[in-house]
Amino acid sequence: MNNSDDRNKNMNNENDDDKKINKSVSPGSLPRPKPKSAGAESSPHPKVTTTAWFPSFEEGERREQEGKSGSSSSSQHHGEHKEFRLKLPAFTDLYKADSVKSQSTGIGSQFYHSAHSQAASDDDDDDYYMSEGSSELSYFNAKPTLDSGSDLDFADANDNYNGDDGDDDDDDDDDIMTMGGLGSIEAFSYHSGLDDRSRGSAFRNNRRNARGEIDFLKDPLSTMTYGRRIALYLSKRYAWYNPQLKEKNKKNDKQEQEREQEQTLDAMESNDNLGNGDQGQSRRPPPPPSIAKAWAYFEHITLPRRKYIPKDQRNMDSPLSNTSNNSQRSTNMAFQKSSSSLHKIKTKVFKGNRKMDIAVPGENKYETKLYHPITTPLSQMGDFGLGVGLYFSTLRAIMILMLLAGIMNIPNFMYFASDEYSKGQVGVQWFLKGSAVCNVHEWVPCPECTERQFRNAEERLQVVQGETTSVGFGEMYEMTFALKNNCDGAIFRVGMVNFGTTLLILVGMIVMRFYLEKMEVKFDEDEQTAQDYSIVVRNPPHDAVSPEEWRDFFMTNFHGSHVTCCTVGVDNDDLLHALVARRELLQTLEDSLPNETDFSIENLAKIAQRMELERNRFQKLTSKVFGGVVEKYQKMLHLNSKIVELSQTSYPASSVFVTFENEHTQRLVLEKMTVALVDAKRQNKNALSDPNLLFRCSHVCFVEEPAEPSTIRWQDQHVTNTELAIKFITTGFVLGLLAVSFFVIGALHDINATFSAFAISISNAIFPTLAKMLSKFEKHRNEEQREVWLYIKIAIFRCVNSAVIILIITPYTSTTLGRNNDLLAGVYNVFFAEIVTSTILQLLDIGENFKRHIMAPRAKSQEAMNLNMRGTEIFLAERYTNMTKLVFLAIWHCPLYPGVLFMCAVALFVNFFSDRFSLMRSWKPSPKLGRSMSSFTRDITFPVILMVMAFVAVRSWENFTYDSLCSKGMLFTPDQSGTWQFNLKGIEGIIGDTQVTLNADTISHYYCGTNNESMTEQQMKLTSVYARFTYTIAACIALAISAVIGFYVKRFYTAKYAPCGEAMNIPYSQVESRTAYIPQVKSESFAFPFLACPVAKIRDCDLFEWEDPHKPYDDYDITQDSKQLLLDSGKEIDESLSVFGQMIHIPPVGNS
Repeated sequence: MNNSDDRNKNMNNENDDDKKINKSVSPGSLPRPKPKSAGAESSPHPKVTTTAWFPSFEEGERREQEGKSGSSSSSQHHGEHKEFRLKLPAFTDLYKADSVKSQSTGIGSQFYHSAHSQAASDDDDDDYYMSEGSSELSYFNAKPTLDSGSDLDFADANDNYNGDDGDDDDDDDDDIMTMGGLGSIEAFSYHSGLDDRSRGSAFRNNRRNARGEIDFLKDPLSTMTYGRRIALYLSKRYAWYNPQLKEKNKKNDKQEQEREQEQTLDAMESNDNLGNGDQGQSRRPPPPPSIAKAWAYFEHITLPRRKYIPKDQRNMDSPLSNTSNNSQRSTNMAFQKSSSSLHKIKTKVFKGNRKMDIAVPGENKYETKLYHPITTPLSQMGDFGLGVGLYFSTLRAIMILMLLAGIMNIPNFMYFASDEYSKGQVGVQWFLKGSAVCNVHEWVPCPECTERQFRNAEERLQVVQGETTSVGFGEMYEMTFALKNNCDGAIFRVGMVNFGTTLLILVGMIVMRFYLEKMEVKFDEDEQTAQDYSIVVRNPPHDAVSPEEWRDFFMTNFHGSHVTCCTVGVDNDDLLHALVARRELLQTLEDSLPNETDFSIENLAKIAQRMELERNRFQKLTSKVFGGVVEKYQKMLHLNSKIVELSQTSYPASSVFVTFENEHTQRLVLEKMTVALVDAKRQNKNALSDPNLLFRCSHVCFVEEPAEPSTIRWQDQHVTNTELAIKFITTGFVLGLLAVSFFVIGALHDINATFSAFAISISNAIFPTLAKMLSKFEKHRNEEQREVWLYIKIAIFRCVNSAVIILIITPYTSTTLGRNNDLLAGVYNVFFAEIVTSTILQLLDIGENFKRHIMAPRAKSQEAMNLNMRGTEIFLAERYTNMTKLVFLAIWHCPLYPGVLFMCAVALFVNFFSDRFSLMRSWKPSPKLGRSMSSFTRDITFPVILMVMAFVAVRSWENFTYDSLCSKGMLFTPDQSGTWQFNLKGIEGIIGDTQVTLNADTISHYYCGTNNESMTEQQMKLTSVYARFTYTIAACIALAISAVIGFYVKRFYTAKYAPCGEAMNIPYSQVESRTAYIPQVKSESFAFPFLACPVAKIRDCDLFEWEDPHKPYDDYDITQDSKQLLLDSGKEIDESLSVFGQMIHIPPVGNS
């Protein structure tokens, strides 16, 4: 290390001009690698020759003074360039090369090359190469690169790269890399056998810094999303898109100001009056925000990425292929070659046999790429969490089931469209053909019918005067007529087809249950996570806050076991909320005072006092409503006092998470220590077979498998009975919102059924937001519990809103009519809106794209810019309820509208791929949920839907002909004779003007509500069979649901543990994407969560689920805020108090 330092020092002193050029290097550049020491061993790998053109120093100075870009063609200044042949190592691994000094007449310029090295970490030693036609020095890692210049200009380097993006598809495409044109190096050629794979490796290696970390700003253009490409293009050329371009001419002045500020700040005191680190003290102003960095954040942190091995490295030893058995299996399966063209096409398009490993957000050690929305196989959807994998598996299974049900209903479809039912449905809208829409009607006498009986359908009733045609009769005769439907759909064969559909769905749901259980095991075994190695103690003794004590307890009582991680959470919810609120408040103060750099309490007090004096009456009034700097300062004082008070309290332990090195140990612990909840509450020591398993020889622990680390809500670990009751109250509030929806949709339906259909779609889309607001009043230990309660709220609203409300607001007699305002047309409109409107809005993602392209470029800080890149927040409960709503709506209306089953299948198909696209291209990363949502859906929701289907089918067949008319007998008595004629006006869209003749054979009718008083013989036989089946199936489903509920209740009184799948023989420390149970709290105002435990002991454990590429983990440690505030207030820090949770990481010997 010393030799390298001395050598660099001497080299830097040889040429003062180079130091001048160093000024052009941006402060955000990559770390500077050290050159290889003189005595280092040379690389055994073959050498290649690279030819590059470099300018003379005088030419660079001249161009800089003239303000030229430095990208002129080499032909213009060919005479002023010198050719240098540098011996570089092959670009298939990471090595360092000796520096090369070039001498030319009158010029003393140094050029030396440095490739990646994990060991090189000194930020003060840089290796450069000279860009052609430019006086700037650029980093020269694996090969000469295109000069990025600044964060906003780096895209030019990718504009000319059309080669390999590292795609691991099994294709024969050559990896070609082209440089020139817009780049700083115009002539760059390879010699001595540098093949295509080496070129691809060269480009990738050049993306790495001295520590071997990938620079996201140098992503190949072909791997970027189109949104990022557009943003980078526009941000460099148009000030209307990127306001920072307006400040470009002031760049030199700003750099001078920054140097002056650095000199001033270096002399200032480092006291922090508001918290830890740079949270509250005087500090250097942050660098200007970068759109390039923001989009790199979006693609590498917001969007999910998977690890992959570039084609040129697949036959080599790589860290990715040797880290674990899981990764090894992934490599072997993913890159199998075949000479079969059919196999290549199948592998490239479907990737069915691919094994993929999801990368940690911000992964910069291994090459990563975005998941493909179309070709990512279903078997790998578990990478996003077991819950997500089961959701897409359920979506595909129910889609196939609806398609099969639709195929089974083709005979009914053909019957309804035939002449036998409704004379071929001539004049019926195309999308309603094949439904029970009836267009054969007649006016019949109904002497006792009244307008009140036909409320909302008064057009179906007419009172008309007629006259007799018999000789000698001339008086007028008044008669009430009602419109009757002459379509008989309740015939036995039609009903039996629907009955068979019900049986098919029943069998399909049973098969789907076993399928989902199989997929659950598959996803669980495919993805090794911390959950597979961990247990949680729900009822630790209040004073058992030492993770070392818990580690010793388990390692002592389970011989041969090793506890790798142990986390003790404490019940400090109020303190965590206060600390997060304080950070958020400080962030708003920084946004309100962009020109301030000193956020100490003293300086804030001066600012608040000055602003208070300068306010006019209007400003004082608005500040009371919206709040201003003065109010924020006062709130800050209140929060500081509250935090100081809460930080002097010792909090009881709320839960203990223990992660073992071996999965078999976890299962053994759960098998031996699982007790009934009632035994744990009563501390029944006889519940444990081994008394040594009593903690502290007296405490019975309630142990279970925890949820995934990302789902734990550390601020809500202590849930009381009162807070449990709040969940039921907020769920009941949904009924009030349904009442509001009922009146709104009803009013719009009176205007036009299309309006009501879109109102249903919009309200279904809006309600999840309201449900999320309601859930903020609830406390849940983990995100899975929150999602289940959210699912219940949204499912109730959407199902009732989509099926029941539209049925209520539509008159009963309009059920089989085909106008736009009638029932079946409304059902079609709902599905059309779901398939087209909702999908388009989801894919366009207007709100988030507005943030990314409009708000982000105008953000004043990098943090604010990144916040606009976080993506749409999505809840799995919302997606499940959307699927449930579609299935519920299809099953509800399928007896009268068989085509709705096909529409449901299409809607689910569209959702399957649109949700995949959104998940991989726009949605905000969600916690990795478990099986709870899938279990609730298949155990409770689908059986209830099936029971509803049976009851609705019985109602549908017994209510034919949907005209509320039943025959009563002869209209005239035997002593009455003659013929009467009546002229009745038609109803638009139903029947035209008609002349009706009454005689002695005319049948009279009366109002009978739902038509079940006058059924045909086939109709009675059909409803009788269906009713018996319905009651039977309802009883069976009720028993099944009772059994499921009983199973959950039984858990309170009996102890049972059943593992899922086989235990993998993969140590926890060798799991590539392992994470740990680290206490943290999320905030909507920050891109990353705050850490709620001391970071000092775990900052280097590599167990975090996220990584901020610009800030260390210490910046997110809110425990230091508490300590600093105690010191500022003159309080002593009592280390004996358990104020925050604690975590320890003890890797096994050989893995530390």
